Amino acid sequence: MRLLWFQVFREAVRCGSLGEASRTLGYTQSAVSRHIAALEAEYGIALLERGPAGVRPTPYGERLLEHADAILAHDDQLRREFDGIRQGARGHITVGAFPTAVAGIIPAALNALQQDRPDMTLSLIEALTPALIEHVHGRDLDVAVVTDGPDGAGLPASVHCTHLLDDHLMVAVGRGHRFARRRAVFLREVIGDTFVTGSDTDENALLRAHRLDDFRPPSQIVVADWIGKLACVAAGIGIALVPQLVTQALPAGVAVLELRDEQAPYRRVVAITDARRQPSELTRMFIRLAKQAATPTQLDADNVHYVKLAVERPSPTVSEGAVLSHLR
Repeated sequence: MRLLWFQVFREAVRCGSLGEASRTLGYTQSAVSRHIAALEAEYGIALLERGPAGVRPTPYGERLLEHADAILAHDDQLRREFDGIRQGARGHITVGAFPTAVAGIIPAALNALQQDRPDMTLSLIEALTPALIEHVHGRDLDVAVVTDGPDGAGLPASVHCTHLLDDHLMVAVGRGHRFARRRAVFLREVIGDTFVTGSDTDENALLRAHRLDDFRPPSQIVVADWIGKLACVAAGIGIALVPQLVTQALPAGVAVLELRDEQAPYRRVVAITDARRQPSELTRMFIRLAKQAATPTQLDADNVHYVKLAVERPSPTVSEGAVLSHLR
């Protein structure tokens, strides 16, 4: 019964209203009030301050909320483990990642995890970084692979971060492009090319961060998803600025060039867990394997001329990290 009381109390604090909490929980308002009253009677203290504007936790309520989050998180983890045992497995992990990570390091990490723990079960959720943070806070995910700015200040203190790699910006060209046999290129060298972009404002933001404010591609083709963008590049319709993670899932006919310009924009890729609870053994194992999957490597020369992962760079300005948010 106490678990139910904790759940009701936490939802009332989150909503700031007993009526709203009753709607989200599917209970009557009187039932919500009774559960909170029972919890207050159990500890002999007032946990909520009630007023015309709603409810808010007392100092005792704030303290109880911290413990309730941990208790409910442990209960949720235990239920997932029980589900795994019922399915004949010894544990379950739910992983979240942004799209280009799913195309990059996630498959290798999950495959290695399955090889090491063939009796486990797993789930994978693809979403953008803000949604993944919410899922971690809501205990829908055990771990999420997300993006952060170069200064590492873009994620909340409520998550624990493990740095996996620095994802640098690169240039994708078709095999028939005049620079297809090059390993690197300056952006000013391709000023006359058609750029395939995610939106007609993406390239301007990227170039501002690249400190090439005078660079303006005269022609752009807007394609929303990476499959379409890279297909256009492979067909020779244009070139594209791509995050380094995408280079691990390139179609045939695309070469990738490193950017030579100083302070080339990049973003940090990190694994996050809820700082309020201890990660499981499977979660710790996944993070370790994800970091191994992100170690420097030379990729298949048939698809990529040159790729350099996890290169350490001096910390650039915050604005330079922000420009890669459109790639998440």
